[in-house]
Amino acid sequence: MRDPSKISKEEKNKIRENVHEEAEKIGWHFLNNKEKSIFYDKWAQEYNVSRVYLKDRIMKGFDVRQGIPLKNEAAIQKEIEDLLNSNGISLLPQFTLTKHRRADLVFGFYENFPTHVVEIERADTWLKGFTQVLDYAADYFNEYQKLLQPMLILFGDISAGKLDKVRQTCDFSKVVLCSFRLSVKGEPRLKILTLQEYLGLSKGLK
Repeated sequence: MRDPSKISKEEKNKIRENVHEEAEKIGWHFLNNKEKSIFYDKWAQEYNVSRVYLKDRIMKGFDVRQGIPLKNEAAIQKEIEDLLNSNGISLLPQFTLTKHRRADLVFGFYENFPTHVVEIERADTWLKGFTQVLDYAADYFNEYQKLLQPMLILFGDISAGKLDKVRQTCDFSKVVLCSFRLSVKGEPRLKILTLQEYLGLSKGLK
């Protein structure tokens, strides 16, 4: 692989243009990590540069170029907390389940009467959030001998086909699946409620 310092500025700009153009055509934001990895390998071979250079230097500005705001889980969680608080829902953020485990949110419709345990997860890593929220519900039951409804809230980008599979998995395991600022490519066969729709909130987001 070539040392980036030995590549001319003109060639770097050309690589960036070509890669960004291809990424836009293939719907980069709807690919999962495995699918993105295939393209990183392809581009690394095609342009004789490292994957690290492609990820950190070429693709780092792609979201900004597309006009898509970068949102991490912490920012999304803050928005969800503000939404719940504005609608008078009692919540316990970063609720400690055991010495080593914390749920993103535990909330209920009355103070000191929690009903849901929540994991907020980016759509491309949904399986991690799915397994975690099931563990959280089990931990809470073991600790307090009370049942909480596990809920998975997805944000980010996902294809309709993948979302249908996630919905089927959640339904089978009795996990409530909701979306929050989720962009879906295509039309899912099964409707996914937004968090606002599921809770019947009167005060939404702008």
